[in-house]
Amino acid sequence: MKNRKQIIILSDETEKVVLSSKLADKEIIVLAGETPTVVGYEKYAKDEYKDEPDENGIYQPDDEKIQNKLDVIAQEEAKKTKAKELSELVIDINTVLYDAHQEAIGNMAAVVAIATATFQRAISVGVVKAGETVPTIMTPAEAYKYVYKDQTVTWKGADNKPHTVQVESLVEASEKAMTAKAVILFKY
Repeated sequence: MKNRKQIIILSDETEKVVLSSKLADKEIIVLAGETPTVVGYEKYAKDEYKDEPDENGIYQPDDEKIQNKLDVIAQEEAKKTKAKELSELVIDINTVLYDAHQEAIGNMAAVVAIATATFQRAISVGVVKAGETVPTIMTPAEAYKYVYKDQTVTWKGADNKPHTVQVESLVEASEKAMTAKAVILFKY
């Protein structure tokens, strides 16, 4: 097993063997006896030993408990790695790099939701275009062009610079971001 350390007691009484382990923060110090003796595997936390002693009255390490603890450690490391990958996710759309972490996806979703409402209004009751006073009801194709292609927003890219982008680019970025996010989520 990976984290087990073997302690050998040496014949010199002043000699000490000090071990440390990932699973337990305490040090074990063994003073030497008269003859070299192999003590066996040591350095486990209390909860890593079997509940009952063996026939010699010695509590032995419990491989299942140790493996469970190692599994928990591995899961915690995977969570940290996943969170790091998600927070550093970047998507490239039309040479603009977009952050694709959760907050950025939420911001994109807000812009897309406003655009969708504007599109619905344009095809149902109409929108007042710049320089006009009367709402214009549009066909779906006209409304799409007006809302998603003609309308732009200033977006702070992953390079921390402002970019003027079409709403359509934000839709593409959010789609790609969600796909990339799903890949990371299912990897762990």
